[in-house]
Amino acid sequence: MRDRRGLTFLALLAASALCVATVEYRIHRTGDPFYRFLVWNLILAWVPFTLALAAYDRARRKLDLGVVALALSSTLPGTSYDQGMALANRIHSSGRAVVWSGHKEQAELYWESLRGHGLTMAPLEQS
Repeated sequence: MRDRRGLTFLALLAASALCVATVEYRIHRTGDPFYRFLVWNLILAWVPFTLALAAYDRARRKLDLGVVALALSSTLPGTSYDQGMALANRIHSSGRAVVWSGHKEQAELYWESLRGHGLTMAPLEQS
């Protein structure tokens, strides 16, 4: 997903550069600077676009662990939001963690519930 966003950003940047070059070429050929305002409009169009991308990235980074913590705390009995956040941080930093251990039937129920929250997990393991 990150690569696709980067390619889109570069394509838009190249298209913008082409637009600016076209306007400057027209001004150079005709000597009439009337369409120079289009360059300013293009610059103004980039401002909300870049701010929206930055806000989206910031909200997504914050939301991910919060959503995982909320899913863990609402699914696993006796798990508070803070404990869920600590577990989410452990999962994020190490890539894996034991979320719950107990009877297989109960583990399958929790596994399905967490999967319903959109979390992807490894298959259940027997210990």
